[in-house]
Amino acid sequence: MFGRKRKPLKQELPEKVARRAKMIPTPDLLDWAENALYTAHRNLSSYRARPEAPDSPMYFSEAKQSTEALLAVMRELESRVGIESLLAKDPLPPKRLIEQLDL
Repeated sequence: MFGRKRKPLKQELPEKVARRAKMIPTPDLLDWAENALYTAHRNLSSYRARPEAPDSPMYFSEAKQSTEALLAVMRELESRVGIESLLAKDPLPPKRLIEQLDL
């Protein structure tokens, strides 16, 4: 129990996240995606601010795990909603869309 090293996980993080994401309702999954995006940004900002700090590899590793989780969650959301239905909900042609965004 104590003093033993844990065996490395055999399963990669995205596979675990993908399996878990299939059981979560869509609104909660959207919250999870937003949280993963925020966490990745926060950790990358911390890494960028002090790349030579002793804890900077931890920030980089956390950012990488967050982006891997985000990708797995986005793939699950895409399989539920489908990109075609997302595009169908916005019938505006690109020119009108740009005008609306004031670009």
